[in-house]
Amino acid sequence: MHTYTVPELYQEYTEVRRLNLTYEQFSVFVTFYPALLIAHTDGRVDEREWQLLRTLANGLIDISTRKDICKEEINDLQMLFFNEFKYLICHFDQWERKFIKTLKRYLVERPEEKKAVLRVIYMLAGASDGICDKESVMIEHLAHELDIQASKL
Repeated sequence: MHTYTVPELYQEYTEVRRLNLTYEQFSVFVTFYPALLIAHTDGRVDEREWQLLRTLANGLIDISTRKDICKEEINDLQMLFFNEFKYLICHFDQWERKFIKTLKRYLVERPEEKKAVLRVIYMLAGASDGICDKESVMIEHLAHELDIQASKL
């Protein structure tokens, strides 16, 4: 399978989804993708996990936008990010490998981001009654796939 770069995935994803995201917004969005896999590990996303995904969508705005945007733009971006989280959860088969392979390559270029990715993974895993066995397995899988060694962070 082709290993995407973030710019390549950005081009494809925004064209398929007809989104108006900046490259910077999308590159941060990619780092949050593993959290979606964790949230859906048990086959469903419960209300606490949805609430945390809403919080993450808001966090994406803080990280990836200029400081002088108006409230209407903030609301639009919150809705957009959250809707994209919902879309991706329903379309793992189409996007999972592309996002994970892209993120792995991105983290090779920016190893300082590994800690933030792992932190978001654990935050989502602990959102509902702690980390279950399935989530632990998924965390191990993602750590292996993304070459993140928790003991070194």
